[in-house]
Amino acid sequence: MKHDGKRLTILMLLFTSAMSAWAQAFDGDFDRKIVVGYLNWGGKSGGELGVDKGLNDYLSYHLTLRIVDSDPDWVGEKNFLNGCDAVLGINYHFQGICHLPSNFDFYAGPNISVRSHIGAEAGIRYNFGEVVGAYLQGYYNITKVLKFDDEDDSSPFDKKWGVSVGLTFNI
Repeated sequence: MKHDGKRLTILMLLFTSAMSAWAQAFDGDFDRKIVVGYLNWGGKSGGELGVDKGLNDYLSYHLTLRIVDSDPDWVGEKNFLNGCDAVLGINYHFQGICHLPSNFDFYAGPNISVRSHIGAEAGIRYNFGEVVGAYLQGYYNITKVLKFDDEDDSSPFDKKWGVSVGLTFNI
């Protein structure tokens, strides 16, 4: 009975290490991920939910919804929509040209948001297995393309740094 437990443990270790060897943080045009994470933007806490799809061996695009706690408006009320933003971005993946391990990836690229911000982002991903991974990403909104007269200047996303950490799920 004692030897059966050891055999089972050894088999499980071999199986999980083999799965880790196949795990890829970026799999080119076959890569499809859901990302869920904690977001801190300019000192405001929140979260993000997004989808990421590979275009080829070096590029991917993503659509991400970001929500942070908003500041009160001029009347003193918090507007939920003021703390929301949707972002479309494209990233270049350095995994291949830097000869990184297949379960590790570094990426960077530009993005544009519904709030008309143009920004930059960079991050790293590490996959634990074929399905689940982790990421750490940084953002900065460089400029605002459009400004409307009735728009409040207190957007939490204006010219501030953001950082997020979370999980990725391959689909």
